[in-house]
Amino acid sequence: MATVELTRGKVKQLLTDGMGLRIAPSADAYCVDFTDASTRVRITVRDWLPDPEGAAQTVVVVEALVLQGVRPTPALYEWVAREGRSKPFGHIEVHDDRHEPGTVFLMMTHTLLGDQLDKCELETAVWGVLFAADCWDDELQRRFGGRRAKDARQ
Repeated sequence: MATVELTRGKVKQLLTDGMGLRIAPSADAYCVDFTDASTRVRITVRDWLPDPEGAAQTVVVVEALVLQGVRPTPALYEWVAREGRSKPFGHIEVHDDRHEPGTVFLMMTHTLLGDQLDKCELETAVWGVLFAADCWDDELQRRFGGRRAKDARQ
């Protein structure tokens, strides 16, 4: 059995003690900034379906902003459908941006089971999502416009 609270504690310990990262906790997530990357990683723990015996289960969502302020076009959606899953860890998701009506933001997202989470699994997902988002933000910005997370923070 893993509750959100228990899994959040485990994730925090793995990120800080296990991986040596400095985290910025928020109400529902842990954020990690990297000085040499144009994005940041956000790790959220959520409830999932109960197991067959009815015990609580959780998932850990690792995500990084790729671009924001992107105009939605058929070409963008075609790229997401055809290429957005081509990295080993994660996939690109498109979300309406409620802060900038008429635009979308792109997230690189990967989901892990929280109940049996270990350091290697979390570390691989964090680096995989970070590297993919950091690579794709430059390429996709040239093709579709928008702003990288780094540009929005400046």
